[in-house]
Amino acid sequence: MINTTPPKILIFDAIQNIPLGREIHDALPCPNIYINANKLKQTSFYHIKRSIKKIYCSFKGNTKYFCHPKASASMTKTLVHHKPNIVLVIGFFYPYIDRDQLLLLQKKLNFKLFLLDTDTANRMESYQKLIHFVQHDLSAYDHIFSFSKGIMNFLCNLGIKNVDFFPYGAKVIPAENKTETNDIIFIGNPDIRRVACLESIKQHNITIYGRRWGRYKPLVSAELWQKIQTKDIWGTPLYDLLRQYKIVVNINTGVWCSLETGVNLRVFEALSLKRFLLTEYCEELHDLFEVGKEIETFRNQKELNEKIIYYLQHDDERQKIAERGYQKFLTCYTWEKRSQSLINRIKELL
Repeated sequence: MINTTPPKILIFDAIQNIPLGREIHDALPCPNIYINANKLKQTSFYHIKRSIKKIYCSFKGNTKYFCHPKASASMTKTLVHHKPNIVLVIGFFYPYIDRDQLLLLQKKLNFKLFLLDTDTANRMESYQKLIHFVQHDLSAYDHIFSFSKGIMNFLCNLGIKNVDFFPYGAKVIPAENKTETNDIIFIGNPDIRRVACLESIKQHNITIYGRRWGRYKPLVSAELWQKIQTKDIWGTPLYDLLRQYKIVVNINTGVWCSLETGVNLRVFEALSLKRFLLTEYCEELHDLFEVGKEIETFRNQKELNEKIIYYLQHDDERQKIAERGYQKFLTCYTWEKRSQSLINRIKELL
């Protein structure tokens, strides 16, 4: 039986620079408290204490991932003050509060601990960080909502069964009749796979944004480097930028490809702006969209290049796909729609 009492939700947003948590806060159909984890007051002399503890662990020969929570007292004070019955963590809690301390607070204050998983795939770039995240963070949650079926299956194979597939959404952006003055844009940080894919289409009029590209400069050709802006872009500046481009290209990292997943935020952001999306293929796209009618996909560098050429030459067909993708977004994937689904599922779990 579904609990009809509105839950008192505290959103603990640990994802830096991305407006995901704030957009969910604004869209939730019930009162909720938004806490930006990065604005919590740090423990006094945190950096000194962390350095001493890290040296001690290293001296003892501890090879596990090192973590020293930075805001345990502030997080405790926040939870005691607000007394939520749901704590929804976006991302992770381990850099901010000790797991045992959080579980003691959960028992004392009687709240459910849920995770909106945005970051498991990114933890896989470091096996020590991934093991810590799985054993330390994930085992603490009453329920997990993952943006990825690939991640969901990975966790289920580890015996973590309390996981739902919960695709992302995006905010509804007011329509603007801006002319598409540029051809192609890719926004995202680099890895070797993305470098290789982008090198294969560098002959086109493409713009690339991402803060960490400077680290990869020795591995990037001079021709491609001229097309790169080494900075992040989110929120209104991102929306204004995407409106100017005919094609939004979405390329998965190597880690995401190994999990056969890749329905990231960029997919929904592009559709919310009625942009034509050319995204890397993964099976779970078929659960969300009509591939070829609402979005387009590519499976390799050759197909990526061929479809860029084709859709730049066929404006009418490209625009029809963008329009159908936009209508699917409005029907299913606005944050208002996704948040209502989240609340309904949370009520079932209470």
